[in-house]
Amino acid sequence: MTFFEKVVGFRGSLQFEEVSIMGDTISNGSTIVVDYSATVKDLISRGDYGEIHPVIYSVINAFKVSNKDGKFELPINIVHSEKVLSTQVLTSKLKNKRLRNASTEEILTLGFSYPNLQHKFKIVGLNSICTVGDDKYVLCLNGNKSVRKLTLLPLEGEWSSNYRFLVFDLDYEIKKISESIIRK
Repeated sequence: MTFFEKVVGFRGSLQFEEVSIMGDTISNGSTIVVDYSATVKDLISRGDYGEIHPVIYSVINAFKVSNKDGKFELPINIVHSEKVLSTQVLTSKLKNKRLRNASTEEILTLGFSYPNLQHKFKIVGLNSICTVGDDKYVLCLNGNKSVRKLTLLPLEGEWSSNYRFLVFDLDYEIKKISESIIRK
């Protein structure tokens, strides 16, 4: 198994990475095609996970989903911090850098588009929120050499450098929306 990480850019204390593992490579310009009209259950099924957190299917309708419809190609960014950060601080840093957290549909699409990435580290979609009772959880792609897992993690808390986060560039999305309006 070959693996390398190369930092391809910085935005303050957040590192952007080029990642390659077992044939899946994420680098500057890598994309996913997100089908926002697909159901959460369908997106999970496409992931073909070896293990799925037992609560996920019982609360599948509780996941926050985007109000978008149709398929969109999005350039992906995987970031992490060398420092332990709370969810609030991490989200604030991302907003200040004009980045947004991945939605439920986006983190699940990454899972089936690049299935081997999660063998090395945990990848979180901080906007893939599911409410269970009074607590909020987010989806996390993780695993080990032999099994890929889809798990839930508490939204509030602290994130070590062991976690990676799928994020998207807001300026890119604004540019694409503007271009589509101009074409119409």
